[in-house]
Amino acid sequence: MIGSLTKNQRDYIFYHLELFIDMPSVLKDSFVFGDVQQGKICFEVNDDTYDISRVVWVGNLPVLFPGKDKARIYDFESGTLHFKQDLFKSAFYLLSGYQEYNSPRKDDLGRFPYEASVQHELNIIDRPVVNEYFEIMIEAISDYCEYHGIEFKRKNKNKKAALFLTHDVDRIDKYTFHTVKGVIKKKQFGKMFNWLMKWLNPFYRNNPKWTFDYLERTEKERNLRACYFFLNKDVKHLDSYYRFTDKRIRKLIAHLETNGHLIGLHGGVRSSGDVSKISNDLTVLNSVVKASVKGNRQHRLLFKHPQTMCHLEEAGITFDSSLGFAGHEGFRNSYCHPFKLFDFENDRMIDVWEVPLNVMDGTLFTYRGLDYEAALNSVKELKQIIVRHKGVFTLLFHQDFLDEEEHPGIRSFYEKTLDLLCQDDMSVFDPESLI
Repeated sequence: MIGSLTKNQRDYIFYHLELFIDMPSVLKDSFVFGDVQQGKICFEVNDDTYDISRVVWVGNLPVLFPGKDKARIYDFESGTLHFKQDLFKSAFYLLSGYQEYNSPRKDDLGRFPYEASVQHELNIIDRPVVNEYFEIMIEAISDYCEYHGIEFKRKNKNKKAALFLTHDVDRIDKYTFHTVKGVIKKKQFGKMFNWLMKWLNPFYRNNPKWTFDYLERTEKERNLRACYFFLNKDVKHLDSYYRFTDKRIRKLIAHLETNGHLIGLHGGVRSSGDVSKISNDLTVLNSVVKASVKGNRQHRLLFKHPQTMCHLEEAGITFDSSLGFAGHEGFRNSYCHPFKLFDFENDRMIDVWEVPLNVMDGTLFTYRGLDYEAALNSVKELKQIIVRHKGVFTLLFHQDFLDEEEHPGIRSFYEKTLDLLCQDDMSVFDPESLI
């Protein structure tokens, strides 16, 4: 990012600030960038590109684009509010996803990896730093308004933190030709005979991957509802082995909708760069569901910024929940509320809400290799932060990960996690409220 923010980029930050406070024209007209003017709200402007060596820590707060005064965030004197740091640019860099734009750093699946991120460099993956910037600005603006007799009003759209419970429906059968073949190819002799016999036995009905009854029962006991993202069959061995129109999938979706759950699209591996793939799958899924599908999550969290979100916008998707790092739980965009991304190529905000993903089962146990106690502690710490900011906690548990044969004790962990997240009277987040 070279130079200062454009007007549209500053308006992007104003848009998100206005989700928390009223911003009447008399207040918005008080903002000045680059100059210090008496009686105004003045921001230092940093024209540098991001460089970790230039990051300044003011107290415990990392400032990505600092001003000349490295000791203070702002001062307020004789009616003039002077922010000593370029908080607008710092917030924009993190929230908009700029670090991922044209980044050459990719993991084996072509994703922007946690290890290449600012969050990793600065060790802030567990902090919604943009929320911290906003809170500092809001408190200072409140003082400014009081001094100048301007009415100041906070918006309490979310009066308390909320839980967005989600499930990605990838693999629905454990014993199939493909899974048995995979065990044989890997020479997993301990499983080979057992799986082969279960697959070939026409009377064997147990399917440890079909955990939907368990999920519904467990969540109903806690007055929760979830969003289920369904993945259509497409790329062999990478996407699912089922189609939206399969009889048992249609029946499952109808049952879930009847019981108050939300249905979303799980964009396949080709969809991150192909709007026709998104549109076609969305059309088929809409032919199955009762309510029009508005939400998406990318399979394997495959996401190209800003192309994927622009394609979702074009297809008519209104909210997405793909942005979490596979490699680490926390805050990929350093924010704990729904937000919108930015289209750098066209200098505009993309009109799709992102509900950031905080915790995924595979992140905790596959990528990070945590045990159940450490995983629960990590969830607890993130939850405390989100409650403090009255944000949204998004949890992803694949229904097939609840296979006790492969993950002994996983259901107990899942239930403890839900019990933890239901404390503090957290509400159930409804992404359709964003529409």
